[in-house]
Amino acid sequence: MRYFLAIAIFAFSLGVQAEEQYQLDVSITRGDKLLLSTHSITTGDGGLISNGETFGYGSLTCEKTGGVTKKELSVNMIFSGLKVVSEIVDGEASLKIEEHIVDSKDREIEDSEGKCTNLRPKVTVYEDAVKFDYTENNPFHSTLKNDKELKIKVTPIKI
Repeated sequence: MRYFLAIAIFAFSLGVQAEEQYQLDVSITRGDKLLLSTHSITTGDGGLISNGETFGYGSLTCEKTGGVTKKELSVNMIFSGLKVVSEIVDGEASLKIEEHIVDSKDREIEDSEGKCTNLRPKVTVYEDAVKFDYTENNPFHSTLKNDKELKIKVTPIKI
């Protein structure tokens, strides 16, 4: 009975052992100007970060499917007119960026033809740069379309 109890406690402790956790280090620059740099987004319940013109919130969700644990850290940050959504899945970081209206809640913008358009560029993230792909007929996209100086680096660090 004693051995059975010891084995049961050991098995239970394996089941409730802490999930892997990640800290997301993000730095974003345009030319020589640092737009965002944070090393304080961690897993768990998340937390608010702030450094002047930027803010963000991070949270971790874990779900088990077929014995495989999927870990996803999603972070939303708004800075300089961009919304950055970054995810960590199984330790790999991915990043997508959406143009965002800072002075108001998310909304559609009326373009020159009177049509409402969501500002949603398709983004390709390279190791040290970001490529923005916009629809051709949306004049509001031109502000960031040629922003070749914008550099973003996202590094997941296991903690």
